[in-house]
Amino acid sequence: MRIVTLPVAKGRIGWFAQTVPRHRLLKLAGEQPAGQLDHLQEKATAWANRTWDRWRDASESSLRHKTYRYANKLLDKLPAEEWFLKQIPLSLNVTRRIPSPEEIRADADVTVAVRYPPSHVEPDAAREALREMVRRQLPYHRRYLTLSAWALPTTLVFSVLPGPNLPMFYVIYRVYSHWRAGQGALLLQHLLETDHLRFEPDADLDRALATYDRKLLQDSDLAALRKAFPGWDADLEVEVHRAMVQMREAQRTAPPPNPNESLGQRKHT
Repeated sequence: MRIVTLPVAKGRIGWFAQTVPRHRLLKLAGEQPAGQLDHLQEKATAWANRTWDRWRDASESSLRHKTYRYANKLLDKLPAEEWFLKQIPLSLNVTRRIPSPEEIRADADVTVAVRYPPSHVEPDAAREALREMVRRQLPYHRRYLTLSAWALPTTLVFSVLPGPNLPMFYVIYRVYSHWRAGQGALLLQHLLETDHLRFEPDADLDRALATYDRKLLQDSDLAALRKAFPGWDADLEVEVHRAMVQMREAQRTAPPPNPNESLGQRKHT
């Protein structure tokens, strides 16, 4: 696994995870093989993707295809940070036990690479931004995991209606999504605390962002990244594009700054 860091807007950093199948994120001294969770998740994801593809290919007038289009719009509104956290592998089940630093072998296999464009991202600022993101996301996903779980029984009332119980399916997905993002945040917190993230400048990312205006990542920047960055793939493009669209929407709906208010007095939401 590696993490790719990109500037998505002025003062905003985007985080994107790239995973390699069956790659161990951490190697712990004396740890037993812990790939079962990843294996089960891969099987469940493959089944869900096959089902989703069938719904996509259904007749446009069918309930399945309409549900597919509506659900995709809902999923695209989930924060890009949540999608990033859900991509952190479950090779280490951090809910069982957080290993101490002494248990981690101090070799190159332990670290996770964080690639960044040095002309646009400062490694110290990126590390602190990642730490702050984890600090915010952990309690958020824990809270909404609990609330979603409590809301699940209420969706059973929709079972009396004809057709699939879409509210129940959505709440089940949100329960899983909050749990999965929380696990990713927990693992990132551990990597930060034990200093096992290795920030590496990437010249290819720098070249691809040569025309970046430092205000908002554009489609032209995305095309340049596609050509210049060797590790670029379709999954990474989907995640970066989602972050771009969300940032555009956030800037479009943001209230105009108060000219009588100093920067230090502004409240950040």
